[in-house]
Amino acid sequence: MGLALIIRRLLKKNENNDSVSTPDKSGRETVDGKKTHTFTDRDVLCKFVLFDNNRIGETISTESGHLIFKQDAQNLYIPLSSVEEITDENVVVGAFDRDEAVKLGKEWQDRTTDTLIFDENGMLIND
Repeated sequence: MGLALIIRRLLKKNENNDSVSTPDKSGRETVDGKKTHTFTDRDVLCKFVLFDNNRIGETISTESGHLIFKQDAQNLYIPLSSVEEITDENVVVGAFDRDEAVKLGKEWQDRTTDTLIFDENGMLIND
């Protein structure tokens, strides 16, 4: 168990003596029976995404409680609650709505990606 997790657990315990916090192998903690995410971006980024023991993509970002991963030419945007386990090389995910993930992935890409526009002579157009 990492030092930061131990400190966080001690601070939580001091704030609320009634809560019980136990981390599991998925990078989540159970606090009073509710699962919460305790992993950082570094824990999930640049890893393969596995679903049903099949490699379906590679993680590229997180945002607002969601994991973004690249699958072929598409970005998928799924809730972190779909993450079941994190290993050294993989992020194992459970069931998620693929159509919604693709739609949200496209919206994320449009929102976060700057597009370069060129004129007919190949010169960059600055807006």
